[in-house]
Amino acid sequence: MDSMRTYFLQLVIFISASSYGCLGMSEVRQCIGLFKSTNHSTPRSELNKAFETAFSDAEVYKCSHCSGNVIRLFDAFKEAIPKLKEEDFNVLYFATQEWIQNLTPATHFHVQNARGGSEIAQLKKAMGFAYHMVLEHKGTIYDLDFTENPNPIGYRDYLTQYFMTKDQIQSSDGQLKGSKEDLLVFVVPGESYLNTDPAYALKVPFHRYLILTHEPQSLVEVLSGTNVKGETVPPKSRSRTQTELLPWYLH
Repeated sequence: MDSMRTYFLQLVIFISASSYGCLGMSEVRQCIGLFKSTNHSTPRSELNKAFETAFSDAEVYKCSHCSGNVIRLFDAFKEAIPKLKEEDFNVLYFATQEWIQNLTPATHFHVQNARGGSEIAQLKKAMGFAYHMVLEHKGTIYDLDFTENPNPIGYRDYLTQYFMTKDQIQSSDGQLKGSKEDLLVFVVPGESYLNTDPAYALKVPFHRYLILTHEPQSLVEVLSGTNVKGETVPPKSRSRTQTELLPWYLH
């Protein structure tokens, strides 16, 4: 679609200029060249191709290290498409209330259609996650832990296909915590996250920083947010004010 749109605009420029006779061929070519140089949008196909390559790269994907995976994945995108910037992306940080309050995995949340491939991954698949982070670009989710094959997916489909509801969770003790209904999400702007050292992204102080500086949103509320076309609207980042930070820090 992006290449067709570019071709169409070039054709419009050429026909308009030729019809009025105001520009020669050299001027038309210069005009089209200027248009190309200022068209900085990234075709979805380029990102999807880079994601397919990164998905199978052992230097990018580390099992049980989603906080670092999003950084390495962005670096792989940047290597393939140099014009990309951190601010083109968001990092979505999913967690339970217990994790946010204590930064200990007291309650895991459960997922489906998760990537396997190793004993650790299979264990995570069965037990669930204490938290999870993914890369989001203009409504498309890039998650190295989603499905066995690279699968860029729209925001609404990802939320419904990856996270489990209470009705989907089989619980032997009657406890249904860790379902989609219990989840919160932080939307962290890429420029606040993607230049972090992947090793530091694992550390509790960095998680505390993210939690202190961004306001969580209920995943259920996020799912209910739609635009006029009925499409799910990805949540926007909500930064905490200084007065909001103090009680959270003292919690």
